[in-house]
Parts: sequence; C-alpha cells; structure tokens
Amino acid sequence: MAQQLPVEEIHLWQYTDNVQLDETQVQACLRLLSHEEQQKYRTYMVDEPKRHFLLTRVMLRTILSKYHPDIAPHDWVIPIDAMGKPHIANDQKQLIFFSISHTNGFFSIALV
Repeated sequence: MAQQLPVEEIHLWQYTDNVQLDETQVQACLRLLSHEEQQKYRTYMVDEPKRHFLLTRVMLRTILSKYHPDIAPHDWVIPIDAMGKPHIANDQKQLIFFSISHTNGFFSIALV
C-alpha cells in the first residue's frame, strides 16, 4: 500500500549513516542508483562521505517508491539542477518534492 502525502503535510524521515556495509550490500545499493549517481559515488576517495552519499541516495529512492510504488527505486530520475540541487524529473515530479539535510552521522529527508 502506498504512503499518502496530503498537501498540508510534511513527512520527515531520519536515519543514521553510521551503518557499515559489506561489499555485497554496497553492490546491492549501487544497483538502485542511476549511472550518474554511481559515477559520482566512485569519485569519493574517503570512506565516510562515500558511504553517506550511497545511503542517502538509496534511502531517498526507497522512500520515494513508498509514496509511488509503481516506480521502482532505480527508476526514479533525479538529476542535479543548475544550483547543484537534486530534483525529481519523473512524470510524478509535480506530486512530490524533497529536501535532504545531514549532520554528524545523521541525515533527514523531508517530503512535501
């Protein structure tokens, strides 16, 4: 059953990024990302920001699919705009917007 997001609500999802992933889990997560996101992931040289990027993108895609189960996590189109911000470019883009925030081992995804 799809999550509902009424117009007057904001849904906030909070996670820790202190999760350790083995190589099998990393590969499973990478399969959910776009080609561009996979390329960006591979540019990180430091493990912590690399893991943070991966977890944030995987959770964003997974959460979006909770609200639109007809779109698999790997099918979301999430390009970066001219200001460097990711946004939804699927047909459902007018239905849901998001913001990502992170600090000290935690990240939040707000949906409106």
